Amino acid sequence: FKALCQSYDYEDILRNPDNYKKVHAVISGTVSQTIEGTLGLYTSIFIEDDNGNLWGCNYSYADGESRVLDGDYVTIYGLLKGTETTETVMGKQISMPYIEAKIIE
Repeated sequence: FKALCQSYDYEDILRNPDNYKKVHAVISGTVSQTIEGTLGLYTSIFIEDDNGNLWGCNYSYADGESRVLDGDYVTIYGLLKGTETTETVMGKQISMPYIEAKIIE
């Protein structure tokens, strides 16, 4: 799976999100926030890449798997889902590329 993943331009994903659905992707960055057990199915993880761009992803942990913590530097391999809009803590709506994570290192 990892061999199929590649990096994509952040701004191009925002401009053309439909071109980036179900595309194998890899991103690296620092975890800025985790929300455990969203809908009881998966964890939402927000990552700031090395350029300061914010990415969202969801991930289902395997039983006994170590959890990702805020501040961890991770590499995510998964399938892009285009973009999703979320609300910040301050109530601002922002759109960001979103990945269905398959592997987190």
